[in-house]
Order: sequence, then structure tokens, then C-alpha cells
Amino acid sequence: MTTYTIQVDGQFRDGLTAIGDINGDGVLDVIVHSETPQFEARLYTYTYANGSPILLARNIPPANPLNNSNNIFPTASPVFGRVSSSDFPSILIVREEQLLSYQYDGTTTLAQQWTFPHTDKSAITSLALFDFNGDGVAEIIHGMNLNSASSMLALRYLWK
Repeated sequence: MTTYTIQVDGQFRDGLTAIGDINGDGVLDVIVHSETPQFEARLYTYTYANGSPILLARNIPPANPLNNSNNIFPTASPVFGRVSSSDFPSILIVREEQLLSYQYDGTTTLAQQWTFPHTDKSAITSLALFDFNGDGVAEIIHGMNLNSASSMLALRYLWK
């Protein structure tokens, strides 16, 4: 097995990953949500062509509005799926006190669709998509830690 690494904004980065066909070409692409104390957060996607990784698009997720920090660790792997009636699927990420949705629009910058605030500051969270009502648009399930002292976990089902 060969390992490939890609530079994003001049840095070799890694992070929590997911796969999905971002650009609609029928080939799976890689989605990475990367955050470390040393570097600003990045959400980026890449594909493989001729055996080499090629950056498709990226974005810098907004800083936490409460502490203005952009150097936090991601709290859940990104998820990829259709959560609206748009022609392009969405990439969702969870950050401290924020759930964000991005979309690939054919440019080199992932377009931010929306931000949904939440109260979880922990690293104990999960994100999933499932089409409960069979309409072709997935509902968002966000599991979050409501009280880090007691590790109480709540699942939030977000309707469209």
C-alpha cells in the first residue's frame, strides 16, 4: 500500500476524513477536516489523478464566535450527503459550538451554505445522515455531550 500526502496552503496536513464523489465525476474523492494547535483549521477535498493527489477545493472554517479561536481540534469526522434539494451534496462538519455545511460548486473554494449553533464544547460528538422519510434528502443526526462533567449524551434530530 502506498501512502499519499498533499500540501494545503503550504503545509502537509491530515485530519478526520470521509469519502464521497464531491465533483460528480463518478470517482470517490477525499474530504478532510484538519485542525491542530499549530495551524488554522482547514476543510479540503482532493481527488487522485494519474496516481497523485490533486486538491479540488478548500475553505477555512470560521473561528469560534465565543473565543475567536480557529485552532481547535475537530470533534467529529465530516459527513457527506444530500441534505437539501440542491444538485450538489453537502459536506457537514462539527466544530466547537457550530455545525457547518459546505458545498463544492466547481471552484477551488468550498462554499459555506449555513451555520447552526450548538452548545457542545467537548470532543464527544457525532454526526450522521439518514433519509428517514425516503424523500431523497437526508436528515441530520447530531449527537452531542450536553454536560461534560456527567458525560450526558443527547441526540438531536434536525429537520429540513
